[in-house]
Amino acid sequence: MSSRILTILCLLLILPTHSFATQKPVRWIFEMHGGLFEPELSDWEQHYDSSRFPELGFSYGYRFFSVIDLGFSINYGKDKGRGILSSNSEATGEVNHQILPVELFAILRGKLMENQWLVPYIGVGYTRFAYRQDIVDQERIQGSANGQHMRFGVQLLLDTFDQRSAALMYQRWGVNNSYLYFDVKETTAEINDIPLGGRSYKVGLLFEL
Repeated sequence: MSSRILTILCLLLILPTHSFATQKPVRWIFEMHGGLFEPELSDWEQHYDSSRFPELGFSYGYRFFSVIDLGFSINYGKDKGRGILSSNSEATGEVNHQILPVELFAILRGKLMENQWLVPYIGVGYTRFAYRQDIVDQERIQGSANGQHMRFGVQLLLDTFDQRSAALMYQRWGVNNSYLYFDVKETTAEINDIPLGGRSYKVGLLFEL
C-alpha cells in the first residue's frame, strides 16, 4: 500500500501541467539568486563571526535542446571580521573581505516533458575568483585566480500555482516559465596555496524567455 502511494506521489510531481498559452520555444534564461557562501579555509571563524556569509548574483544563458544551458554568472559576497597579527595573534582592526566570482557554466537539466513540476539538474564550469581585503590601518590585499565549480539542484515550476500570473508574464514580458530553485555549488580555486573557494547554498528565481 505504501509503495503504491509513493508511486502516485512521484507521478504527480513529474506529470506535465496545463499549458497556459501557445508559447514560443525557450531560447534564453535569466536567474537571480542569493544565499550563503562557506569558505574552504578551516580557520575562517577565528577571524570572522561566522563560517558563512551572504552572497548574491545573477546568471544569463542560452538554452540548447531544452535540457542544456550555457551561460555566465556574476556573484558578489562580503564579510566583516578582525585582522590578527601572525606574530602575536593580537587583533589589529576591522577587516572587510569581498569576493567576486565570475563563472562560465554548462548545465544539464533532467527535464523529461513539457511543464514538468520538478526538474533536477547538474552543472560544471570555469570560475575566475577575485577577492579583496581591506584592513584598518593596513595595506589592501587583493588578487584573483582561475578555478572550477560543480553544482547540483532542483527547480520547482511556479506557473502551476498561479496560472493567471504566468499567462500575464508571458503576454507582457515573454516569460515562458518561472522556477524557484535550490542550488548547492562547490568552487575550487587557490592562490599561493591558499584556498579561495568554498561551498555555496542558494535559492533563486529562473525565468525562461
